[in-house]
Amino acid sequence: MTLSVEEALKRVPVTRIVHLTPASNLWGIFTDDNIRTSEDLAANADSYSFTDDKRLDQRRTHTCCSFEYPNAYYQRKARTKTPLINYPDWVCLILNRELAKRRRVLFAPCNAATSSGAYLAEGGQAMLACWEKPSIPHGFRRRQSHHPAVPTDLQAEVLIPGAVDLSECSAIVAPTEGQARQYLVS
Repeated sequence: MTLSVEEALKRVPVTRIVHLTPASNLWGIFTDDNIRTSEDLAANADSYSFTDDKRLDQRRTHTCCSFEYPNAYYQRKARTKTPLINYPDWVCLILNRELAKRRRVLFAPCNAATSSGAYLAEGGQAMLACWEKPSIPHGFRRRQSHHPAVPTDLQAEVLIPGAVDLSECSAIVAPTEGQARQYLVS
């Protein structure tokens, strides 16, 4: 029997999906009322800063997200890329976990770019693979302090097909209250 994503979501206490982006992209997101895919961003490059222009996962028509918390490891790497060096501020968009139920959503139990996207798969079993002990393929282990809603490999990803409508966003998290106010005014 094939496990549905809906059934998988009942087995892990995930409360949200998150999308991490440079704060400079908020203007384009608010203007478009969407979080765009890499393919869309390429067509509107004047309004956005790419966080991953290479997309080694080979899925340019999907929006990269993670479960519960942003991928801080990738953020640290992305901040050093030439187009982003002048935009040090990032925000985290908190998205509806129900997005995981969309058709063609892909799950990776590690960074989606690992082995050119070889670990990406659809379905409930693929989602639960993100919580495997030890993690696939890197063998990370969960400690007692590991939050149960967080995948075993902290770089596990959820790739949502197409753009994500801003109505799916319940909150935008900024590093400080002052920065949040600045983004609201801008």
